[in-house]
Amino acid sequence: MAEGSNKAGLTDTGLLLIRCVCAVVLAYHGAGKLFGWFGGSGFEAFASYVGTLDLPEPRIMAYAAAVSEFFCSILLFLGLGGRWPALPMAATMIIAVVKVHPDKFAGASGMEFPLTLGVVCLGLTFTGPGNYTLMRLFK
Repeated sequence: MAEGSNKAGLTDTGLLLIRCVCAVVLAYHGAGKLFGWFGGSGFEAFASYVGTLDLPEPRIMAYAAAVSEFFCSILLFLGLGGRWPALPMAATMIIAVVKVHPDKFAGASGMEFPLTLGVVCLGLTFTGPGNYTLMRLFK
């Protein structure tokens, strides 16, 4: 095996690990917001909370956040849609940093968790999902 192909394989393996773990974490949180799964609040309670954040159209924003966290995560996990599923999740996490967690960096209600997820999603938007994807199988 040529060194370049081994390096590409390691890069693709790294992107697979990063995108799958990020996708599972965000899908878990999105499922709680949308469906009330895993001890989550469910959509009505989440939409009500978003209404307290001084965002325009809070119900639409809540729906966009929950849908992007859940459904875009599934696309990201499977490697479908290329780099695009990561972008709405990055935007959602950036809004969470600015509107939900602006006053504290670490600990309970700290911004470090959504900041990390947002930057990872933004990075995946730039790099793409790598070659280990279902989309590659369909080409």
